[in-house]
Amino acid sequence: MRYIFWFASMPEESNRKGMTGMGRLWAGFLAGAAMVFSAAAQAQSAEGQADGTLLSSEPCMESPIQTYQDHVRMRYRMGMRAQMAASQEGIETPPFDEDRFREGLRSPEEVAPRLAYDGYECLSITYASDGLVIGGIIWKPVETEGESFPLMIVNRGGNRQSGGMHPWRDEGWFDFVDAGFVVLASQYREGPGSEGRDEFGGADVNDVLNLIPLAEGLGYVDTSNTVMMGESRGGLMSLLAARRGMDLKAVALYAPATSLHSSGPRAEAFDRMYSVMIPGYTENPEDAHLARNASLWADELTAPVILFHGTADWRVDPQGSVAFADAMREAGNEIELHLLDGDDHGLIYNEARVRAMTLEFFSRYLDPS
Repeated sequence: MRYIFWFASMPEESNRKGMTGMGRLWAGFLAGAAMVFSAAAQAQSAEGQADGTLLSSEPCMESPIQTYQDHVRMRYRMGMRAQMAASQEGIETPPFDEDRFREGLRSPEEVAPRLAYDGYECLSITYASDGLVIGGIIWKPVETEGESFPLMIVNRGGNRQSGGMHPWRDEGWFDFVDAGFVVLASQYREGPGSEGRDEFGGADVNDVLNLIPLAEGLGYVDTSNTVMMGESRGGLMSLLAARRGMDLKAVALYAPATSLHSSGPRAEAFDRMYSVMIPGYTENPEDAHLARNASLWADELTAPVILFHGTADWRVDPQGSVAFADAMREAGNEIELHLLDGDDHGLIYNEARVRAMTLEFFSRYLDPS
């Protein structure tokens, strides 16, 4: 999860005079995208609709990342904003390593097809889940007739309106679409374009589970060949969906929350948030923690897992990933744990490498086409 994506934490209006052209473009883009999601939700009703029913589908707004320079600036700002956020919370982190950042960048030749997105498309959708309208996104090949693509579900971080999945995240999840996947994401209830109440791993897990009947209804997705990826809070959502029986070939976790925060400098703030979001938390926090602690029910998971976590992550303690990996091994389950030295919550220094390793891991378990 990214509790604060760089693009979800733009400066306040009073400070925007100092924004660059790129920043103003992102601000306008996000405001427009939010209005589109809101209008779509208001125009549809999920009453009486089966779970996973597609309610609306529209092309995503044009990506604001148009050049290689835009791509580099976007990645750079992700790293710098993480540093700034830590400083604002009084948390010391290693200084941003610009040399290491540059070494991890893709070349202009590698980025060009990602920006072109030729042969692929992004669709902003709404679908039905528990009688609610839920926002989501599909990334897919343009031509789908007669095809049956494997499915990757990607679970966003954040909560409610914060940290929503961006239509052009990772250039529209290019690595995975280009590798032959249809990619689906839910904004979860109370997220962008969604009705309902986010329970941070409660009933909102149904919004992930109901992506399967949605995919089945598309007509070009092989849901028997499904993998899942989750970032931060999305890691917990992935594990909860797997625990509830979602048939998955493999799971990839990026800086995952494998339990609720209960210690460290941010524990009090998270406790307040949980008391607002999770039903019954104030009266009985222990039950909420037990239900959302994947290390306690690792023996109920069956899909192989690859997990990446930066050792300098201050948002989600990497020791939680270590504990989860230990629990998985103790249960006899397959897991690969990759602790990335000095990297942060967004895996900013290793993004390209992590994507390649994830694809290779998935390829081991997918059925041949």
